Amino acid sequence: MNTKIAIIGNYAAGKTTFANKLGKLLKIKVYHLDEIYFRKKKDNPDFDWDKYQTKLVGNNKWIIEGNFPRTWDIRVGAADKVIFFNFPIWLSLFRYVYRKIKFKTRDGVGLKEIKKIIFFPKLRVDGDKAVIFRSNKESDDYLGRHRCNLVTFLVCFYLFFG
Repeated sequence: MNTKIAIIGNYAAGKTTFANKLGKLLKIKVYHLDEIYFRKKKDNPDFDWDKYQTKLVGNNKWIIEGNFPRTWDIRVGAADKVIFFNFPIWLSLFRYVYRKIKFKTRDGVGLKEIKKIIFFPKLRVDGDKAVIFRSNKESDDYLGRHRCNLVTFLVCFYLFFG
């Protein structure tokens, strides 16, 4: 079973929700990069983001979700599995605007964020390490497969040792 999982994808793709569900299912701690970055930067403007991530990926088990394309190599290099949310740009734009309206954020819809969504870089990962989701159904199916694997394991364990 993969114990080091990097989750990457465009804004408003569902990375956080997926990471939380996967973490609960696999019983692995989830690290949310946006939350960590903004909290650490607020407390210490000189905070070394690269050094922090390098230390974080040194742990035995983790799920790290978030973007920060400049530091993808740190997470992707250390991960056993890389999950990439590659949803259509129009869907990410819609979800981004929807969140801004729903949560009534003070900063409104930003042109800078819209540009980041439109020009979001594509991730390249070689081999069996990568899983690419192009829809919510694919990410839901992935969680369902892991749920079934866990249930199957528990049933077999009970029958064998029962």
